[in-house]
Amino acid sequence: MHFEELLIVRDFLAKEPCDDICLFNTALRERGIFLPLEPTQGVPDGLAMAASALEDRGPVLMLDHGDNCMSGGTCENMDVLQAALEAGLTGIVAGPINDPDAVRQAMAAGVGAEVEISVGNKIPADGFPPPLPSLKLTGHVSAIGDGRYTIEGPIYTGMVCNMGRCAVIDTGRARVLIAEETHEPWDQAVFTSLGIDPASAGYLILKSLMYCRPVFEPLSKAVVECAGGGVTGSDYGLFPFRKLRQPIYPIDMDVVWEQPHD
Repeated sequence: MHFEELLIVRDFLAKEPCDDICLFNTALRERGIFLPLEPTQGVPDGLAMAASALEDRGPVLMLDHGDNCMSGGTCENMDVLQAALEAGLTGIVAGPINDPDAVRQAMAAGVGAEVEISVGNKIPADGFPPPLPSLKLTGHVSAIGDGRYTIEGPIYTGMVCNMGRCAVIDTGRARVLIAEETHEPWDQAVFTSLGIDPASAGYLILKSLMYCRPVFEPLSKAVVECAGGGVTGSDYGLFPFRKLRQPIYPIDMDVVWEQPHD
C-alpha cells in the first residue's frame, strides 16, 4: 500500500472530506509505520524464519537501513552485522560499509594478507549516544579496488559509479565490503567488481531499504527489514525529540484521533 501526502484545509466547505480522510487513515495507520525488531534478538530469529520459508533459491536479503546514505546516514553502523555474527550465521556478504581508515589499512596490507581491522561505529551523531566500539574483523584481504563500476540494471542502467577505494575482508563466515565513501548498493556490480557473487551468499546484508530491491530481491529467497541503529532508523524511540507537540502518533501509540464537533 502506498501513502501519498495530502493537505486539506478543514474549513466549512471541506470539513466532511477532511474528516473522512482522517478516519480512513486512522483505521489503516499501523500499515504506514515500521515496527522494528531488536537487532540482538529479533534479527537472528527473523532470519532463521525467512531462511526456512523457501529453499534452494538465493540468499536471505537483510536490509540494514538504519544508517542508509540515501536518507543522510553514515553507512557504518555495525549493529546488524555484529548481531548476525553473534547468532552464528555463516555465508554472510555485507556492505558497502563506509570506513576510509579500514580501507587504508587493508590496502596497505595487500591482497592475501591476514589482518585484524576495527570497522565501523566511528562517526558520532548529535543527540545520539556515543557509538558502540568498532567491530573487529579478523581474516584476510580477499580483494581491493578503485570502487568504480558500471550499473547493469534494471535501474540507472549504464551509469558509472564510484564508491571510493574499497576492500573486502573475508573472515571465513563473512565477506565484508568496506569503502571510502558512503554508497547505496544500486547494482550487483558493487560486489561483482570485487569478485563476489551476491547470489552465492547465505545472508546478504545491505545498507539500503528501497533502491536495492529491483536488483537484489529477485536473487533472494526472503527479505528481512532490520532495525539497526542510526540517524535514518525507523524506530522513533532512537530520536531525542525536543520540539515535537505531543501526543502524536506513532510516537505515542495509544493516541486516538477524535472527529471535531462543530
